Amino acid sequence: MSPRPAERVALAAGAAHALPEPLLLTGRAENHLRGVEDLDDTIARLLAYRDAGADALYAPGSHGLGGGAARRRHSTSRERSRPARDAARGVRGVTRLSIMLFTDPACPFAFSAEPVRQRLRWHYGDQLSWHPRMIVLTDEPGEAEKLAEGAPNLQRTYGMPIDPSPYPRPASSEPACRAVVATRINAPTLTEPLLRRLRVRTMAGGLLDHPTLLAVAAEDVGLEPAQLEAWSASSEAEAELRADMAAARSPSPAARALDHKLGGPRERRRYTAPSYELASSSGRRVATVPGFNPLEAYETAIANVAPALVRRPRPDSVEEVLVWATEPLATAEVAAVAELDLEEARSRLAQVARPLASGADFYWALC
Repeated sequence: MSPRPAERVALAAGAAHALPEPLLLTGRAENHLRGVEDLDDTIARLLAYRDAGADALYAPGSHGLGGGAARRRHSTSRERSRPARDAARGVRGVTRLSIMLFTDPACPFAFSAEPVRQRLRWHYGDQLSWHPRMIVLTDEPGEAEKLAEGAPNLQRTYGMPIDPSPYPRPASSEPACRAVVATRINAPTLTEPLLRRLRVRTMAGGLLDHPTLLAVAAEDVGLEPAQLEAWSASSEAEAELRADMAAARSPSPAARALDHKLGGPRERRRYTAPSYELASSSGRRVATVPGFNPLEAYETAIANVAPALVRRPRPDSVEEVLVWATEPLATAEVAAVAELDLEEARSRLAQVARPLASGADFYWALC
């Protein structure tokens, strides 16, 4: 059976964005050329193509569609201000910046970098198209043992909920990375949610290669564990995972100029987690930001690669941040987005949200 259209777009996006010179991929909904005058279906198809990784959207033969889809999609209080919304998405074409995110669910530094990434998501929204690629840190000798020691100082330094205790044993990140890649192939819109749940459960002390952790993370995002296991066992998932690992171990010339930001043995340097490769929608402007960095490094790269992007101002309240988010956020994430210190953020969150204890801090969900 051939893949559904959105799945074909996801496969094409993965290939287009993995090229040394990324291609602009357009998702086309041809209902109106084929006499299907169903505007809602056309919009639904275009949004599915966008979520699958298309850089631009096009509905040939449509009339008056350009603003309608944006208005239908963004009519709730969850969305950003109108100028940012209009700049971020149009049905005939979108201004987008593609970000190849090299990461690993086992990496506590990648997890500690999530507050900065959440703030980028807040400021630029759907103008940023995220494409996670798996490093598989534990493929290298000694990495699993190093990760098993835990990260007792990172929560104190960066605020994300990380259990400071050592893990019971070394664990491989390969099964979880394979699950993320398999989801990217078969259910692309669930890729980032699954990666998030794997991270959260691992940083709370779970063993990343334990079948139960993988199964529960799948259930967290609405996937059947048996289905995910079958996807992960496919030859396609194996090939995609190996391609991710190879890309992670082929850093750009710009990244190689910052060797102190890379990892791996001297004979085969690789990206550390998180590392960003940014490309404009045309593919003509690119930038690499390897390793753990402050917000300013990413925003400088964004301004150079895609200066037309509109930056959404900071939120008016912590409640607005939680309404915007699609899942509970850590104190440090809310603090970063709202531009508050941790104590002030925690105090304000306690008035509007329910705390979910983890590590030495909390995630927060609206009451």
